[in-house]
Amino acid sequence: MKKKLLMVALMSAAMGLASCGQQTASSPEGSHASVSETAGQSVESKESSAPTEASSEVHVHLWGVPTYTWSEDYTECTATVVCELDPSHVITETVAATISSQQPASCNEEGSMSLVANFDNDVFGTYAEDIALPMVPHTLTDFDYKWNYEHTECTAKAYCTVCDDGVEETVTAKGVSDASSAPIKALSMRASFETVGFADQTFDLNIGGSLTDDEDSYIVSSYPDKLVPPTMFIPSSVDDLPVTEIAMSAFYQGGVIEVRIPASVITIGDEAFAYCEHLETIVFGGTKAQWGAITKGNRWSYATDIWEISCSDGILYTEDGIEADWTTDFPTINIGSDEWQVQNEYYVMGILGEIESDKYGNCHLRMRDGSSIYLYGIRSADNALLYQDIPESQRPKKGDVAVFYGEIAYFQTTLQMKNARVMQLNGTVLGTIPQE
Repeated sequence: MKKKLLMVALMSAAMGLASCGQQTASSPEGSHASVSETAGQSVESKESSAPTEASSEVHVHLWGVPTYTWSEDYTECTATVVCELDPSHVITETVAATISSQQPASCNEEGSMSLVANFDNDVFGTYAEDIALPMVPHTLTDFDYKWNYEHTECTAKAYCTVCDDGVEETVTAKGVSDASSAPIKALSMRASFETVGFADQTFDLNIGGSLTDDEDSYIVSSYPDKLVPPTMFIPSSVDDLPVTEIAMSAFYQGGVIEVRIPASVITIGDEAFAYCEHLETIVFGGTKAQWGAITKGNRWSYATDIWEISCSDGILYTEDGIEADWTTDFPTINIGSDEWQVQNEYYVMGILGEIESDKYGNCHLRMRDGSSIYLYGIRSADNALLYQDIPESQRPKKGDVAVFYGEIAYFQTTLQMKNARVMQLNGTVLGTIPQE
């Protein structure tokens, strides 16, 4: 049909090479007088400002291929054609559209509609087109919404009462803020669905956030009057701005057990998680190298029980991103093992946590089997020096793997080793292991 219409349009153009205007003897070459009306359609034209003395035909219309546009409700069609010799000459005509056939759309299949427009101007002729009708929305019931564990995605499910099909959509949630709660804004995750009938879902993160001074990123912290959640999810972005920092003392003494930190974070402030005594697990969205590159403030994890940082490419066994070397020849040592007991003293091997006292070297020691012990003072192998006096090359530091020898006892339900002597450090023997 379109091919036929094109032929009609071209034939009309060839047959109707109407005069485009008259050139006067004294007017500039290429200027035109006003163009006559064609089939009741006015034609825009350029007027010559020069006087007219004598005239001769210099230009006839050469109409291009018409274009056709339907109105949004498909009740009208507008045709437009432009003269190829002078683009200022344009003809337009709008007529009512006629539906020749129609197949209604359903909620699981597109429909169709055949439209016809009959124009008065022979240049346009008759135009017909088949229009696809979009599917209509489902009539939904039995709604069910579920978040994934990290609350980064939400899945909506429902049942259509018309087509009997189940409808499901999963979307990525975005971090948003409550602007009414400034300067520290309440943060939440919001899932917005495209399927008509599904309602947007919001998950309250129970944490707060504020803009940086440059207002190009967010800093997260606790939110006034809200308890720190046991499982904390820090979004990677808020209001389409990256979350780059955890504020100083952000969750100080909070009851958090597990925290998930996105790879967008590059700074953790002083004492951000200090005295979160139950904090055991950090899941980091980036690599081990990225975790090690984060700027971490003073005592950011002080008095916590963090021993493992789960990264996208593996697990780190210390908070600061130091990879412990378990490949030494040390035997596996468990507290209470008869094999490693010498009278009332024991050997223990593990990874050192944060050194709490430069003088005495108090710290926690994490063993490979997951158990831990508190070292109440670290001394040299010969038991003669305080921690601060141990030579630098033999002084255990956070993240080192070491074997200690000393007396073990319980103190207020905490398992401790008093005056622990460092016998081996990162595979190097520093002292002779006593025998029974």
